[in-house]
Amino acid sequence: MVDSQGIGFAIAGFDWDTYTKFRPSYPVSLYSRINEYHKQYHDRWTVAHDAGSGAGIAAEALAEHFDTVIVSDPNEEYVEVARKRLERLETKAKFIFHQSVAEDQSWLGSDSLDMFSIFTAIQYADLARLMQELPRVLRPGGTFVAVNYNGWPAIIDNKAAAAAWMDYGDLWVTRGIQEGSEAARRGFHGSWAGQDCIALPEDVFEKRVLRIKTNEKYRPEADQVRRLPELDFPTSKVQDTDVMVDEEDIDSWTRDYTLSDLQSFVSTLAYTPGGSEVQRLWQSVEQAMQQAGQKTLRLLWTVHIILATRRRL
Repeated sequence: MVDSQGIGFAIAGFDWDTYTKFRPSYPVSLYSRINEYHKQYHDRWTVAHDAGSGAGIAAEALAEHFDTVIVSDPNEEYVEVARKRLERLETKAKFIFHQSVAEDQSWLGSDSLDMFSIFTAIQYADLARLMQELPRVLRPGGTFVAVNYNGWPAIIDNKAAAAAWMDYGDLWVTRGIQEGSEAARRGFHGSWAGQDCIALPEDVFEKRVLRIKTNEKYRPEADQVRRLPELDFPTSKVQDTDVMVDEEDIDSWTRDYTLSDLQSFVSTLAYTPGGSEVQRLWQSVEQAMQQAGQKTLRLLWTVHIILATRRRL
């Protein structure tokens, strides 16, 4: 049994209904892009493994194409949430559920996966160990997928509210580093690197790894790295042969929030600071909304995607 305490995104009694309601949704266009990439380089749809799956949100989309979807997470409670959600679906896909950290693939057979995916969770993983395990389990020509949207989105329609929101974000970062678990701290640093810290060795993956950055210029973390001395920015592992795509997709990654909605969104984060300073910042956001006559604020996420192909023998 894996001890889920302190590993990654592991919160006892976590409210997944709030998570699915107030977090951004992965758009259909994202899944279509992944599927087109996989079809181009492999086009075998037998087994996919979604690691760090949480409630199985991405696994549900994978089940529309693969015969079998393996759903794993470090947290036993989350695995059970995913099981209850996914086993109610009307799908031909078979689900297999397993509790483990993403980097532990020892329980899987060699050349057993056509796709390995990890959605908004790779920042918690031990990347060196994960890349040691993947070559054995991912079939030649199989697809590696990593998707991550930033934890602290940008407010784009109210400058005063955005300023208070970023002050709150700085507080979230500094306290999270001071008070969070080792995995949580690794999660902060991985998020700031925007997945550039993920090394995809050329002896394991085909050249021309695809690294897509969506709405990068709006990413608040880029400014936090310069402002906050607590941050130790990870070294970039991008190679000269990697294909870098910088794009903008506002429509797919914006959402309007009331103040109450925004507070509910914050409650879904792995670490949530409290205290009088936080209350003051919420009051500043509310005051900025009132002065502008706004009932909602528009939030925009930055998204980073990696698509890579396991080298053929």
